[in-house]
Amino acid sequence: MASGKAQSGWRNLKRMMIKSFFVLLALIAFAGCASHDSLNYRPVSVYTSGRMNVESYKEPAPRNAFQAREQIVAVIRSTDSKERTVLVEFLNADTGNVVSKQVVTCHSGMVRCTGPTTTFPAGSYVVKVSADGVLLDAANFAVYGY
Repeated sequence: MASGKAQSGWRNLKRMMIKSFFVLLALIAFAGCASHDSLNYRPVSVYTSGRMNVESYKEPAPRNAFQAREQIVAVIRSTDSKERTVLVEFLNADTGNVVSKQVVTCHSGMVRCTGPTTTFPAGSYVVKVSADGVLLDAANFAVYGY
């Protein structure tokens, strides 16, 4: 008798552990569905490069250090599936003053280069890309020399 009850207890415990395992497995599997992946997704990315690097028909190499007499461009890559109009702002990082502003239309999967036609004085700068008042991406760069 005692052996039968002990065996029955082990079976119930085993069933409960198996059910718990499958419930835990289901919770882990569905946990990914509840996460919001759009927090990591950026429809537009930006980096800086020199205007002379843009002249070739290849995608310009990213740079974040420039000479004072060099023209700087923001390279905007659209990774979104739709056309998007964005505001590109060059700001002085020390004062927060806007140095240059342009409105650019980015087509799906394309790379677009824009920037001021003048050079920047020495200092630290930020280029920001925003759409509808929402910051999409930003990049820091520095200008050296005088």
